Amino acid sequence: MDYLVGMKACINVIGLCLNMGGVIMLFFWSLPQPSPDANTGRILEDGTNMEDGRTAGEHRAEAARKKLKSKVIAYAALTLLLAGFGCQLFAAV
Repeated sequence: MDYLVGMKACINVIGLCLNMGGVIMLFFWSLPQPSPDANTGRILEDGTNMEDGRTAGEHRAEAARKKLKSKVIAYAALTLLLAGFGCQLFAAV
């Protein structure tokens, strides 16, 4: 019986750690939001040079990469939160 109590406590701690990892990830990379950078130079052609020397197409591509990275990290964080919740629920039963 003591073995089961110790195992449940361990699973609970694992769940808490997964939850904290997910919360920290969401703190630094929040859930995806509409990005105004994605619309940079919508009336400009992709080959048009901008003030910083890059083209409008390069600006759009960079904004799309940033948005994809943020989305992947946010969904990974949500997965950690759900896994942590599952561990804690399993430990409570």
